[in-house]
Amino acid sequence: MFLRKNSAFVSSDHQDHLQKLTPEEYFEFIIDIYELPADRTTQIYHQLSKELNITKEISVCFSNLSFGTKKKVQLIGAVLHDPPLLVCDEIFEGLDSQAVEWVKRLFTKRKHENKTTLFTTHIFQHALDIADQIYRLEGGCLFEEAHQ
Repeated sequence: MFLRKNSAFVSSDHQDHLQKLTPEEYFEFIIDIYELPADRTTQIYHQLSKELNITKEISVCFSNLSFGTKKKVQLIGAVLHDPPLLVCDEIFEGLDSQAVEWVKRLFTKRKHENKTTLFTTHIFQHALDIADQIYRLEGGCLFEEAHQ
């Protein structure tokens, strides 16, 4: 229970549990399981959907969405309960440039709110733009990158 309430995960490829839902059904599910205030949280996910340009897809079955839209839907679902720890696997993959900048702003805002965001990326510049600490995985070993 502690882990569920204090963390969220955005997966790059493990989305089978969402395939038969629409984004709106998924967000309503999040509202139910986290016992979030329905009216306020509904407003939030509608606003985030607008900001990420997925309002037309909110009633489309998840299995019919593009890879980038699926990533956006998962991210919105992950931040609805505002977890102290957010983990994102290859979050920038499949996103358009506007969404990439939106995610960078979100991660920076979370950092200023003393929340932790761990993310993987193959796009080193994105990590340089926003991360406090950067690690590189090579040959099964983890190396800390010099970063300012």
